[in-house]
Amino acid sequence: MLEHRDRTVIASATGTRHPRGWIALLATLALLLGQPAWSQATCTWILVGSGQWGDPANWGGCTGGNGDPANTPGPADHAIIGDSDDVDVGALARTVDRLTITNGRIFGDANITVVSALAWNGGVIDGGLSPTQLLLDSGSVSTISGDVHNLAKRDLINSG
Repeated sequence: MLEHRDRTVIASATGTRHPRGWIALLATLALLLGQPAWSQATCTWILVGSGQWGDPANWGGCTGGNGDPANTPGPADHAIIGDSDDVDVGALARTVDRLTITNGRIFGDANITVVSALAWNGGVIDGGLSPTQLLLDSGSVSTISGDVHNLAKRDLINSG
């Protein structure tokens, strides 16, 4: 608060606070807290055999997944591809927060970006007919374990 004494301005830590400041602060907090949280869905491939990433019926636990289309894995989600699963990402670039592959296969004509963690416990990460990339974001951590790992027709770009 500023006070004016004898033609001088003096800064003061005491004084009354104007209610408009509190109202503005409370309104800002209400807007921030009223926004839906960017929550992570854990999306598990449930289709037996080969199928399209972009089909919500192929994913379990992915309600709220923020991929394209909705209810498929997206930038805030964890995608899990298990044993003998065969997942075609199609031609649309895919981004997930975390990707776990355990002896399954992921393939297609689009780039795949992993934001925070790749757990590759065996299996195949395959490209398609056009050059594709597996992009590991700058903050990502990767774990490779298990038996067979095959990266085919897809460049690995590790920015982390």
